[in-house]
Amino acid sequence: MPPITTSGIIKLVVLCVVVGFALSLFGLTPDELARLMFQSLGDLLSWSVNSIGELASYLLLGAVIVVPIAVLLYLMDWMKSSRGG
Repeated sequence: MPPITTSGIIKLVVLCVVVGFALSLFGLTPDELARLMFQSLGDLLSWSVNSIGELASYLLLGAVIVVPIAVLLYLMDWMKSSRGG
């Protein structure tokens, strides 16, 4: 971890002022920026939950077809091996 120096702190303060000035040109305030960030996180969380729900729906829909076929193939293989054994 690099050491914290006075020049590093001054650079950080200057960068904060420049970024703050640039954001103020867009009419953003600190509380509005925080609200937008948390709203975006909430939207991302909502999207993730919806995507997982859709994935589960696809899984169940596919399982309705795939699982019975897999069981049938397994039973056919089991019956073939028990006769030949």
